[in-house]
Amino acid sequence: MSGFFGDSSGPQPPKILRSPVEQLGIFNQLAQQNIPLTLIFQGQGQRFLTYLTGTERGRGKLALDELVPVEGQRFLVRGDSFQVDAHLDGVHIYWKSHAAPEMGLVEGHTAAWFDLPDELYYHQKRSAFRAPTLPGEPISILLGGHAKLPTQEGKILDLSATGCRVRIEQQETGLNAGDALTGSMLVLPDGKLPLSAEVRHCKAHDSLPYSIAGLRFIGLDGMAQRTIDRYVSQLQREARRRQEGDLF
Repeated sequence: MSGFFGDSSGPQPPKILRSPVEQLGIFNQLAQQNIPLTLIFQGQGQRFLTYLTGTERGRGKLALDELVPVEGQRFLVRGDSFQVDAHLDGVHIYWKSHAAPEMGLVEGHTAAWFDLPDELYYHQKRSAFRAPTLPGEPISILLGGHAKLPTQEGKILDLSATGCRVRIEQQETGLNAGDALTGSMLVLPDGKLPLSAEVRHCKAHDSLPYSIAGLRFIGLDGMAQRTIDRYVSQLQREARRRQEGDLF
């Protein structure tokens, strides 16, 4: 079996999903995991944030939450063309819309219902695969370098060559999408690795005493990237062994 980064063929072209069943499988994951979506209207450079709040299989529909900033909502309602981009477990997912939505409610909140797209693009790069951390070998990250916040510690839930998902043991972290953490430190079993990261999303649940944040590594030098790649490869091999029953 080749190594985790042993595929020298480089990034693969995106898959195009046209089946409603395949598309709904992806959209339901985006909704259930509260993955942030970036929406850009055709001919405009501004990016808007939204979430996928629901799907209806019978009608072939998906629902988007109100846009942030709210100025984008008027473009959405009048049917301006746009593209939506999301990242799910290291996979770049994107689709386009050219129609006005059906406005409605999801759990009492305003939502814009759209038909499922003709094409959903699913672009997976080998180096972006996420690997879950090992229960007996936790790794952490010190989130520092924020202009207004003190350093916080988070437990890494999964790691890829490009970023990680982190559990922070408090509900109010003060972190927002787009924040730069230029003085962070990845704490691996064999040493510490200084790095910078960008917050992709940070969400707390009312019933749980912690927050989950998604981070993207920025400006890694060659040595730091190789260190992370090696550790991700080790995690992935261990995950394969567990799946194959080698540990039992």
